[in-house]
Amino acid sequence: MARKFKKALVTGGAGFIGSHISKLLVSNGIKVTVIDNYTLGNNSNLKEIEKKIKIIDNSILDNSVEKYFDDVDVVFNTAALVGVNMVSKEPIKVMDQNIAGVRNVLDICRKKNLLHIFISSSEVYGNVVEMPVSETAVTSPVSPYGLSKIVGETYCHSFYKKHKTNSIIIRLFNVYGPKQDPTGYSWAVPSFISRIKKNKPCIIHGGGAQTRDFTFITDSVEGIYLAALKGKYQNIYNIGTGVETSIKDVALSILKKSNKPSKNLQFTKDRNFQITRRCADISKAKKELGFKAKINLSEGLDKTIKFFNQL
Repeated sequence: MARKFKKALVTGGAGFIGSHISKLLVSNGIKVTVIDNYTLGNNSNLKEIEKKIKIIDNSILDNSVEKYFDDVDVVFNTAALVGVNMVSKEPIKVMDQNIAGVRNVLDICRKKNLLHIFISSSEVYGNVVEMPVSETAVTSPVSPYGLSKIVGETYCHSFYKKHKTNSIIIRLFNVYGPKQDPTGYSWAVPSFISRIKKNKPCIIHGGGAQTRDFTFITDSVEGIYLAALKGKYQNIYNIGTGVETSIKDVALSILKKSNKPSKNLQFTKDRNFQITRRCADISKAKKELGFKAKINLSEGLDKTIKFFNQL
């Protein structure tokens, strides 16, 4: 039986994923409060729904935010420092803030007896050998970001054991789509589209054979929402497509859709913290949540390219 809730709080709600979650919640008649300090978030992401939600400009690290958790049924905890560039430049800051953030939010959820939906990442798996990777695989993160997420998951389990604070953990795979930050090289899809628009080559780190499970944003947030409604407490759910695609193939597809020659690729040295392969086993989410990705990569790229071309 699905849970029912009328009021939700979204941390990091002005960010890429948080803003899409907020929009989905609003469309389902749920009253939404967003907390974001705009380190990575942007008010423009909430423009469509800004008159229907409450927006708090603050950090989840600030004790003053606790009052905004009053009269809320569920917390979608998306707030995090993320992105390869930031992780490479400020690894200690990423770990410290991400870990402190989930700890603070969990402590508030403990006090107010709230359901906590923790948005984790496939980064926790590291370079596992077997694909697709299931939730039972050994976690061995290779990046500070992945490490911060596995610590966050551990906090979720610890708070349950000690305080009976209920959490549901979502491991997202490579999410892409409208509103994603196109600057820098932290996210492949918007970076490729942005460079093509500027008549610059797509930059690929390494040989391009490394694979990812590219999941369109609406599918990702649908999976998160279904987990909040139907997920078992203290469970972990992979949300992806179950389809493995190389970075090079994604770049070539975007070039083709943009009517650009396939030679417009520029290969550079491999990144730190590189993951060789990544693909989700979503059988658990399918069985327990009724989740299945609806948007294939070609359609998702069309929607994303159209969005950025309209900017």
